[in-house]
Amino acid sequence: MFPIFGLASRGMPLFFRGQWSLHLPLQYSSFLSTMAQNEFTRFLDQSPTPYHAVNSCAKYLRKNGFQELSLANEWNLQKGGRYYTVKAHSTIIAFVLGGKYEPQNGFVVVGAHTDSPCLRVRPVSKLSKEKFKQVAVSTYGGGIWRTWFDRGLGLAGLVTVKRADGKIEHCHVDLGRKPLLFIPNLAIHLETDRLTPKVDTEEHLQPIFCLDDGEEGAEKYDHHVELLNLIAQECGCKVEDVIDFDLRTFPTENAELGGLKNEFVFSARLDNLLGVYTTIHGLVEGSKKDVELAEDTVARVAVCFDHEEVGSGSAAGAKSAVFEQVLRRLVLKDEPTPNDSFARAMAKSFIISADQAHAAHPNYADRHERNHRPRFDGSVVVKINADQRYATTTTSFTVLNELARLAEVKLTKFVVKNTSPCGSTIGPFISANLGCLTIDVGCAQLGMHSARECGDTQSVENAIRLYSTTYNNYGKLIGKIDL
Repeated sequence: MFPIFGLASRGMPLFFRGQWSLHLPLQYSSFLSTMAQNEFTRFLDQSPTPYHAVNSCAKYLRKNGFQELSLANEWNLQKGGRYYTVKAHSTIIAFVLGGKYEPQNGFVVVGAHTDSPCLRVRPVSKLSKEKFKQVAVSTYGGGIWRTWFDRGLGLAGLVTVKRADGKIEHCHVDLGRKPLLFIPNLAIHLETDRLTPKVDTEEHLQPIFCLDDGEEGAEKYDHHVELLNLIAQECGCKVEDVIDFDLRTFPTENAELGGLKNEFVFSARLDNLLGVYTTIHGLVEGSKKDVELAEDTVARVAVCFDHEEVGSGSAAGAKSAVFEQVLRRLVLKDEPTPNDSFARAMAKSFIISADQAHAAHPNYADRHERNHRPRFDGSVVVKINADQRYATTTTSFTVLNELARLAEVKLTKFVVKNTSPCGSTIGPFISANLGCLTIDVGCAQLGMHSARECGDTQSVENAIRLYSTTYNNYGKLIGKIDL
């Protein structure tokens, strides 16, 4: 098998006087020539957990004129307004109301998820073996756990602390880019089954943290005191003030572009931070033109849920009532709202579920159905499944196909082989809960659920353009298509 070095170029090697040179296209994607290259990889690096991803999105939304709303307070919404709200620190819902919006007119939604497979610190994590102190972890989601071996791991997450005045606060912590943890592989000389070594997720995935110096006086804690000291220092409090925390491991390597022409993006958590990034940026970019927004009749919504990787069954997940509750609150103050307005709105609404898709693998080409092979060609992948593992229907594809034509973005259809299992997304849950038109899409990538994944750089720009075009034009399509 040959390693991937770059996508085939139109320029061919030219040999002259014993030397050769490559004639390469001079134009890179506009995504690269603008700043997105740095902004996107910075977002990936600054979002090691769902809590940080939502925090990054909230900062970006505020920077672009969005107002934060509390789920616990009364809302006073205005036409043309830009708003967002956060649930459980790990789910974010942002929306923009058209200048001619009425509650019964409907919603156009793009949804993604903020979580990725990882190793999560246990409630009692203190572990010591062979003079090593270890941090006990549990597997979260369906990771390719063998890829977590032999790489530096950091810790990040949300910490609850009690301040001196009695106030209880949540702190986002990222314990540095220095690797704190390491899961060492077993030397091949000691491996009894060298060709197919098995990973015992309970015994083999526990990372080392530091040497065990036999420190006394820490027996009262559920975690190593060294770890608690790091957390307390990050939160600006005493160890005794730390009430609880949710910390996740993450690979400390930075996200970066690579390949011969930077056509690849290498990073952890592309599934599904790429979806989060394109969803939120699509909403912001699609709502910048005040003239178009003033004529829009619908509400434009972006939602990024937590817990998709573990089934979405939580208060912050796609199966919860929180999204419907928010949509029902998108009514205008002091304006009469018919009792059937929400049902009428659902009949006119359109939801795009944006999650990553599997690119055809050059070393495992037989794993894809012969006529449905997503590639790194900048296209947005439409995911279809006969057993409704995806929410795509003929009607929802028709709507997106028209929007993609307006955006000048290529669509690629994907189905799994009959002999292959099929994943799922938030799409079927939202579609079933709300009863509205839904489609599942995503950008192609390799190595999904690995500790380091590979994505198609060009598809990032194209997804943003497709979603922004959807926000700008769906309201005009409602009357032209039989939903």
